[in-house]
Amino acid sequence: MCGRFFLRPDLDEILRIFDAAVDDVEAITSPRWNVAPTQQVLAVFRDELGARRLGWFRWGLVPSWWKDPKLPVFLNARSETAASKPAFRSAWKRRRCLVPASGFYEWQREGTHKQPFAIGPSEGVMAMAGLWETWTRGPEPVRSLTVLTSDSTGAMADVHDRMPVVVDPADQARWLDPRTADEALAELVRPWQGALTIRAVGDGVNDARHSDGAWFGEAAS
Repeated sequence: MCGRFFLRPDLDEILRIFDAAVDDVEAITSPRWNVAPTQQVLAVFRDELGARRLGWFRWGLVPSWWKDPKLPVFLNARSETAASKPAFRSAWKRRRCLVPASGFYEWQREGTHKQPFAIGPSEGVMAMAGLWETWTRGPEPVRSLTVLTSDSTGAMADVHDRMPVVVDPADQARWLDPRTADEALAELVRPWQGALTIRAVGDGVNDARHSDGAWFGEAAS
């Protein structure tokens, strides 16, 4: 699963990496070390004209037919079944996105202690696969997303059996393209085979109210 992640680059770098135009995004002046469910997160998506945009989404997908966005929503979706699940199948076909992240967190039980780990590329930004929707049953539209997950591979499997789907840079255009066939999409969300850096971090990350990244030590400066 994916229940917390972090993002270090500034806005200009994200726009360059993903070749996207700004939607409704204000400047990001500092890293986000503890992005948590229900918070606003950045994602790259295609607008009605097919252009790549970068905008804010609430983390926790609210299906268009959902009655109340305050009810539990979908933080993650299993990539193996998302195409057929009522909550995700429309977005799977038409509204896919990329969620920029420098890495994500996962916890492993060690006796009575749950040790947090930071997992991600050694440098740069990865693109987590997501699905998005716009909920319009309330006074204001709610644009939201879910992060797709797959089986873990390599050393990550020793920490947790699930991890976010990471879309290779060469596959990102096809992932965002609503014309991509289901058979091709299934290949794009296969378990990640690339290298990941895994490091133990401090327990401060356990509380989503903590956002200074102190658990990284000098790496957070």
